[in-house]
Amino acid sequence: MLQTLIEKGVDRYSIASIDRYHKKQGARKEELSELFESKGIDFVEGQPKITTEAKEKDILSRPLSYGFFGATEDMWLGGNWARGRALEKDLWKKDGTHNFCAIHSGARGFLGHESKDVMQELSIQLWKINPCCPGTKAPMGDARKEKVSEVLQRMSKHEVMQKLNQGDIYGVGESIGISAKEGLQRAIETGNVCLWCDEFFSKDYDMKKQKPKEAKVYTRKLDI
Repeated sequence: MLQTLIEKGVDRYSIASIDRYHKKQGARKEELSELFESKGIDFVEGQPKITTEAKEKDILSRPLSYGFFGATEDMWLGGNWARGRALEKDLWKKDGTHNFCAIHSGARGFLGHESKDVMQELSIQLWKINPCCPGTKAPMGDARKEKVSEVLQRMSKHEVMQKLNQGDIYGVGESIGISAKEGLQRAIETGNVCLWCDEFFSKDYDMKKQKPKEAKVYTRKLDI
């Protein structure tokens, strides 16, 4: 499989979940390193930065490389999403002011971004097309039935998704009457922006139809 990927032109291999929180805790790291290096692929720490200024010839001439990353305190995540084993083991970051959405692997830039230093990144989990690695409550589309480019084009027309693209999870509901201040309060009350995002797409906004689920009057007292 690795040889096939090389022949297809894949030049960067990033291995995720190398951290103490995942089941294997990086147990196969050495084995994987030996595999990559047997194919002449060099270890390069971190993620190669690809910006909109990168020229095609520069991308095509990049050497083969591999690297590892995971949810460690010294990397960009700064904690664990409220998802999967982190929820099961109570290891998720309980801080609603920590905005996972505004960093790489969050939703920031999934549609593309005006900043030259923000690369476009989204997540496809089996068939579910998501704007971020943790995934929204419902996916944006089905990769078995639609082209990813068509899904992104459709999502780009809606203000809610534009807010996610900006990494503004607190202001995600502004276009349907939910202020950024209330979004921040709900993130603090739920303990994690991912849980506020789940609540928003469960109760307030229909991802598939891209419209509010029902007319709501927000009267909750704001304490911040």
